[in-house]
Amino acid sequence: MGLELTRSQEDRAQALHQKAIFVNACDSTPVEEANDEYFDGLLKTGITAVNSTLYAYPEKRPDPLTEVLDATAKWYDILKKSTSAVHVRRAEDIEKAKSASKIAVVFGTQNADFIYDPSFVKVFGVLGIKIMQLTYQNRNLIGDGCGEKKPGGLSKFGVQVVEEMNRSGIVIDLSHTSRPTSLDAIEVSRDPVIYSHSSVHKIVPAIRNRTDEEIKALAEKGGVIGLIPKSNWIRPDGLSTGTTIADYLTHVGHVVALVGVNHAGIGLDIGNGRPHGRYGIDDPFFAQQYPELSGPGAISPAWKAGYSIENIHPLGLSPPFPQVLNITRGLVALGYSDQDITKILGENFMRVFGKVWK
Repeated sequence: MGLELTRSQEDRAQALHQKAIFVNACDSTPVEEANDEYFDGLLKTGITAVNSTLYAYPEKRPDPLTEVLDATAKWYDILKKSTSAVHVRRAEDIEKAKSASKIAVVFGTQNADFIYDPSFVKVFGVLGIKIMQLTYQNRNLIGDGCGEKKPGGLSKFGVQVVEEMNRSGIVIDLSHTSRPTSLDAIEVSRDPVIYSHSSVHKIVPAIRNRTDEEIKALAEKGGVIGLIPKSNWIRPDGLSTGTTIADYLTHVGHVVALVGVNHAGIGLDIGNGRPHGRYGIDDPFFAQQYPELSGPGAISPAWKAGYSIENIHPLGLSPPFPQVLNITRGLVALGYSDQDITKILGENFMRVFGKVWK
């Protein structure tokens, strides 16, 4: 882990972790891999709630609307039969799930390109989608993603969508948006917004990481950033050397120092599936996320250059069952108070959920 604890610190970390509501603000498990075996494994780690990605972009059909409706229906079927997980619509449902030793599943999307009309937003709110990311890497009708070469901000249509999400009680997620779209959405939204899975641009200047300007704007609105423990986003040489919990907690510490402990959270962006995420290394979407490892037919040379698939996650946080107790242990070792630790593990996101989920 890179951080050593005394026996009393170890005991304190164990007790805190058992008591805390732990919110993973991004779980990327595909619907085909969601089952009680997975949920039971998460429960053993101490995770309480997951923002489960119903949809990011169309994979099987060219129509995003059909894809997200299909995924939503399948998730309902899974949770109807599950004895280990429940679908939640309100913050208090997460507390009930914790008491019942079940995983609280929040329906979320990592794209909103299926919104062709602002009135669609309220329909998805009724269906139980409680978190919606405005864009993925690329441009859609709402605004630009962080992967665009010359990104713009929120469109007029996007302003209407943000306003409707506020009215419909849906949390706005900006993890893959461009910086202009991110700042526009924070300004337009009357409610707190989140980055469900991003880290700090000042430490690692990756397109997915967030600048101090964005983090400050988020905090001023009462929002939370879920720090993501992916090696290439937490240390510049992370994919070649590997990373530790200590590297990850450097990003947590930066946010706490910059805007206060009330705005830091956890967004693991891992799930039940392939060890590096949802896609294979030969997939074009993988190439978007890991340009260091990809290129036209150049995957193998990249691996030979010193990258390893095992290095994508910090030691101790590999999927499908990340040992998130190590995060609690690390926070204890760094001298955070009990109150601050429980905020970071989940209470901060619970505050946002309680305010937005009407």
